[in-house]
Amino acid sequence: MSAHDFLLHNQPTASTVRVLWYLHTFFQEKMWQDGLAFERELRACRLDYSPESLCRIDDLLRGLRESGRVADADAFFGEMANQNFLSLLAFYCGELVGRTRRQAAVWLSYDALAGSDPEAAAAYPPALWTDFLAEFRNYDGSRTLYFPLKSLCGALFGNTDETDVLRAAAALMPPDAPAQTPAADVPPQSLDFSIRHALSATDAAHLPYLQMLAPCGSANEPLSLQLDALGTLYRQGRVVWAAAVEAAPSLAESGNTRSAAVEVVYDPSGRTDTETLRQAARSLAVLKHADDEAEEGADDAADAADADGASPAAPRPRTSPFHRIPSMVSHMPLQTATLFVWLPHLPDGVLRLPVFPILIDESTRAVTLLPARYWAHTQHYRDWLECADPKVPAETAPAFAALLADEPDFWRDYPELVRPLREEVPDLGQFPEPYAAADSKLGRRLVKNYRTAAQSTYPRFAEDLPAESDIAACAAQLHNGEANTFPERIEKYARLRLADFGATLMELADPAANRLLNRQALPHAAEMLKRDPPPDAYQCARFVHGLMRQSQTNSTAAVYLAYLYAVGRFVPQSLCEAAAWAHQAADAGDWRATKLLADILLAAPHAAPELYYETVSNDTYVILSDLKEAGLSTKEIEQQKKAFLGNRQAVMETVRRQLLRAGEQGDPTAQVRLQQLIDTEAMPAEAADARYTGIKNWLAIYAERSDQPDPAPLVDSSTLLKKPSADNTADLAPPRRKLRRLLLLLALLASLLWWASLQQGWNLHHIKQHLLGLWQSLPK
Repeated sequence: MSAHDFLLHNQPTASTVRVLWYLHTFFQEKMWQDGLAFERELRACRLDYSPESLCRIDDLLRGLRESGRVADADAFFGEMANQNFLSLLAFYCGELVGRTRRQAAVWLSYDALAGSDPEAAAAYPPALWTDFLAEFRNYDGSRTLYFPLKSLCGALFGNTDETDVLRAAAALMPPDAPAQTPAADVPPQSLDFSIRHALSATDAAHLPYLQMLAPCGSANEPLSLQLDALGTLYRQGRVVWAAAVEAAPSLAESGNTRSAAVEVVYDPSGRTDTETLRQAARSLAVLKHADDEAEEGADDAADAADADGASPAAPRPRTSPFHRIPSMVSHMPLQTATLFVWLPHLPDGVLRLPVFPILIDESTRAVTLLPARYWAHTQHYRDWLECADPKVPAETAPAFAALLADEPDFWRDYPELVRPLREEVPDLGQFPEPYAAADSKLGRRLVKNYRTAAQSTYPRFAEDLPAESDIAACAAQLHNGEANTFPERIEKYARLRLADFGATLMELADPAANRLLNRQALPHAAEMLKRDPPPDAYQCARFVHGLMRQSQTNSTAAVYLAYLYAVGRFVPQSLCEAAAWAHQAADAGDWRATKLLADILLAAPHAAPELYYETVSNDTYVILSDLKEAGLSTKEIEQQKKAFLGNRQAVMETVRRQLLRAGEQGDPTAQVRLQQLIDTEAMPAEAADARYTGIKNWLAIYAERSDQPDPAPLVDSSTLLKKPSADNTADLAPPRRKLRRLLLLLALLASLLWWASLQQGWNLHHIKQHLLGLWQSLPK
C-alpha cells in the first residue's frame, strides 16, 4: 500500500466551511450581521447554479460600474457589506465550477496555499484578488487553481486583465455543461484512501483482525446495524473524519479490555474540517446533557403527577442516534451516529484523541472505525501514540498479526457471531503485501484479553465444551448401540444430537400455534432446516444473525436458536447458549420454549447444570440471608446447588414443573405429555420427597434436618464439589449459629482461666476457691 499520508494532505478546510456558511446564509435568506450590499439586485440575478447565471452576474457588475454606484476599489472594500457582496459572488462562482466538474472545491486562503505549495503561491503574487482560491484536484494528481475574485474585480473595477466572469469560469468547466440547466450538487467527498485497495493488499489470513465480536445482548440498533453493515463498509465505504461527542469512560482508560460505544459526529459530504467537527461535538455534548437534565425533570414531574392522581403526560420522544444535527450547532450537513469501538482497531487499544477516521456508505446508516492498521503510516497515528504511556508501548495491529501466526483459528467456538464473514469481503487478499508483525508479550496479552473480554459476555464462555470429534464419536457409539466409552460430560451432548425434537419444530412452523401465541411464523427458518444439501457456512451465519435480530421482538426466533444450539446445528453446540435463548422465550410466555427445556432434560438429564444453574442461583439468592442465619457457608450452599442439579429425582421434578408451566402458558398438549410420562413410569405421579420440588425446599431441609439428605446421585460423585463421606458424618447439617457461638465463648473462657492460672501459679484448688468467692460475692 502507498505510504501517502491521507490524513494530512488534501484535507477539508475551515475556509470551505466559511464559504458554505456564506452561501447557506444567502439562500436561506438569513440576516447578515454586517449587511449585504446590493442584496435586491443579487436576488434578481437568480443564482440557480446554472452557467447562464454567470451572464447575469456579468450584467450586474457592468451595470454597477457604468452607473457610477461603485467608487474605486479601496473605498469599496472599506465597507463590510461590500466585502460580503463580492465574497458571496466569488464563493458562488467557485461552487458552480465545482458542480459542473462534479467535484467539490477545496477552498484555501492565500497563506494556506503558500504554506502547502510555495511554488504555486510564487506564481500568484499577493494582490487584492488573491485572498482566497478554489482548488480542484485532477485525475492525474495535478491541481487546478481558481481565483474567482480576479474576474469579479475586473468586471466591477476594470483593474485586472480578466473582465468577464463567465469566460474565466467557463475555462474550467466541461465544454458540454448545459448552459441553462442548474448544476446538481457536488457528490460526497472523502479522504484520499481506498478501502478496497487496502483490503486487496491484506493477507486473507488476517481476516480475524477485521472481524468484530460484539458483546452479548447488543442485538439492538444501532450496534447490530453496524455489525451487519461491516461487509458493505469494507467493500465500498468512504473515509471521512469523525469527532467523539460522548464516549464510555472506559475507552480512555489504559488497561481496559472491554470494547464499548461512542457517539460521534461526522460530515457525510466530507467537507468539514476536524476543528469544526470538534466544536460541533462539544456543542452537542452540552445540548445532550441539557436534554438529559430536562428529561429527568420531566420524569420527576410525571412521577409527582402520578402520585397526585393526575393523568400522566405523553412520553417525550427520544431523538434517533442517526439524525442531522440542528442548524444552531452548525450549518454543515453533519450527522451523529453511535459507533461500537472495537479496541484492536485503535492504535494502542485506547481512545486517546477526539478525532479519528471512519468508514461510511450512503447505502447504510451505519459507520465503523477505520482499523488503525490502515493509517499506521500517518502523522495522526504517531500523534496518537505520543499520548500513550511510553513504558507500555503496545500497538494492537502488529501484535494481532503476530498472534494470528500462532493462532490462525482466532475466533474458535464463536464462528457464527463474528462479522464480517469471509464472503462479505471478496477483495481481501487478492494482491497481498507483506506486513511487519511485532511479536511482544504485552501486545499478545492485550489482544488475547480483548478476545476474552468479548467472549466472556456469552453464556458458553464458562461452559466446558467437549471437542467436536469426541461428541461425534460418542454419538456414533450411541447410534450403533455400542457400549459408551465416553464420560457423561460428552455423552449429554451426543444424546441431544440424537434426540428427536420434531414435535417442537412442528409447533414452531405451525401457523395456528403462532397465532395462538400472537407470534409471527418464520417459514424461511423451517425451510432452512429442511434444505438438502445443508447450507454453507456463510448462509448458516447469515441465517443465525437474522434469527438473533428477530429474537428481540419474536420469541419464535429465540426458540429456533435454542434448538440450534442444543443440537449443534448451524452453530457450535452449547447447552448454556441453548438455555439462555430458551429461558428468554419462556419468560416471554412462549410455551414451546418451556416445553423444549423439559424435552432437553428428558433426552439428556445430565444437562441440568447448564440449563438451570442460573435459575437455581436466583432462587437461592432469595433465601440467602435465611441460609446464612442457619449457619450454612457459601461453599456448602454451592455444594448443595450442584447436588440438587445432579439428583435424578430433582431433575424429573424440574421436568414436571416445566410441563405444568407450559400448560399454564396455554400449551394444549403439555398435560397429555405429562400424563404419558407418568403412565410409562418415566416420572412418578408425585414427588417422593418435598426436597426434590425445588432448590428452596432442598436447602431448607438440608439446614433444618440433623441428617443431610442422601440422594442417589444422578451423575458420578466427581461432578460434585464434595464427595459423600463413608460414615456420612461430613454430610451432617451444621450446628446452629447460636450454639456455635456459645461453644466458642466457653473455649475462650477456659483458655483465659488456664492462662491466668499459669501467671498466678494457681492450681486447681486455687481456681475452685476463686470461682467460689466470685459466686458468694454476687447479690442474693
